[in-house]
Amino acid sequence: MHSEPADISRKVIALRELVSQGLADEVRLILLGASSYNALDDEGSQRYPSAYEARDEKGFHLMTFVIAHLERTVGGRGPSYPDEFERWLSDGAPGINLAQVDALRAHGPSTL
Repeated sequence: MHSEPADISRKVIALRELVSQGLADEVRLILLGASSYNALDDEGSQRYPSAYEARDEKGFHLMTFVIAHLERTVGGRGPSYPDEFERWLSDGAPGINLAQVDALRAHGPSTL
């Protein structure tokens, strides 16, 4: 299942809103597969661009930085990897789909 460009744009705008509204931890849990919203996953949402592999000299995947960014945002320590987070958003936020984002917006944090 591939998303249309308008859906991707709407998903990215919604993710920005969710993070700014204090729901960064739930976004992080979805990316880690630890949210009840993962039941809404489709097989296409977990595909990451090959450029995400070995993102730095230590071989870390770009998603490592995105998840760390969300963790620091939740902890009130401020964002630690804003460039990587923005890259992920500009790539259409792979790893999370529009159904998950819409459900999170409608219902708030999962009950897991």
